[in-house]
Amino acid sequence: MDRQNHLISLVAVFLSLGIGILFGASMGVNALVLNQITVIEQLRDDIRYSQDEKHEYALEIGRLRKEIDEWAALEKDYLNPVFIKDKLADYTVGVLCQGDLPDKLKEFLELGGCHYRVFLFKEGIKRDELCPALGKPKEDPGLLVADLVTGKLQVPDIEKNILSVYEKNPSPSPKGDPGSSFHRDQRETAPKEIFFAVGMLDPPLLEAVAELSFRQKNIFSVSFDSQQGDQIRLDSLPSRIKLLQSIQDSSA
Repeated sequence: MDRQNHLISLVAVFLSLGIGILFGASMGVNALVLNQITVIEQLRDDIRYSQDEKHEYALEIGRLRKEIDEWAALEKDYLNPVFIKDKLADYTVGVLCQGDLPDKLKEFLELGGCHYRVFLFKEGIKRDELCPALGKPKEDPGLLVADLVTGKLQVPDIEKNILSVYEKNPSPSPKGDPGSSFHRDQRETAPKEIFFAVGMLDPPLLEAVAELSFRQKNIFSVSFDSQQGDQIRLDSLPSRIKLLQSIQDSSA
């Protein structure tokens, strides 16, 4: 709409100038005609300058996008393995989320080398359907989900459109890896338990998060698309490093 208004304004200016030139010529006022021609040439120069400036902006945006792509490739191929790989090898991670499991979260957990278990609930889940689905229609949903993710409650035979559970153990470290025996021994003797609450959760699951905190469990609120409150975003390397530091501090 702004471009259309701009074009209309230019047309109006040129029409008025043309009328002025014709009027000036008919009156024999050469000075007025020359002035109108000067104004037209100035307008042409302004238009050419605007076009050149727009081209420069496009080139600059292209350069910035290229730099971002190069940094993303460097982060994926070199920096992530250095700062993230096997940093969670001594942990078991329970993940509470809804909708779809974010690819970046799965990548982070697998690169971190942890044993993780994802409890993926459907979006828009309500209290009156959650408890019956877990086989405890009269129980508190927050307590039930907290028991579920901590292993106190067995996962029931439940419809996948309500709850899906994904579990993965880390692959064994290659022979000769200096840290392999250390990580294996640590996991076998005393794995450290932490929990992730991912994104925006419905009220019954938020009650479970509150219950886990009440039980003094180490639970971290993470997100990818947006950030609310104390959530840590995992869509960049600095934020992943921040999360790992928070995990280490909580276990100290």
